[in-house]
Amino acid sequence: MQNRRYLSNIRTLRDVLASGTIGKPGFVCADFFLGPHFGGFRDVIDSPLIFDMAIHTSDQARFITGSDPVSVYCHEFNPAGSWYKGNASAVCIFEFTNGIVFRYRGSWCAEGAPTSWESE
Repeated sequence: MQNRRYLSNIRTLRDVLASGTIGKPGFVCADFFLGPHFGGFRDVIDSPLIFDMAIHTSDQARFITGSDPVSVYCHEFNPAGSWYKGNASAVCIFEFTNGIVFRYRGSWCAEGAPTSWESE
């Protein structure tokens, strides 16, 4: 499932943050590190991680925080040893409408210490 808005742990976190019980979030981070060998179009497109996967984690952050991005800085790169033609890794820093900063780090050519598909 690509839409994480319907996962119970994501909905619970969103509800806890919205209640104010633990305060207002100011900085949200997500780490996504997997090494799938899909084959096909992902192996040859310019930005496989950003194009096909990071959007889901970014939407997850929007849902959890109840805000939208207003700016983003992204540094994409393709590490040595990557089997992808395009940039399979990225670091992104988003500024959201309510001042929250969301930091995303990810790679689709990281085989050493995998995270879940939903990120850490």
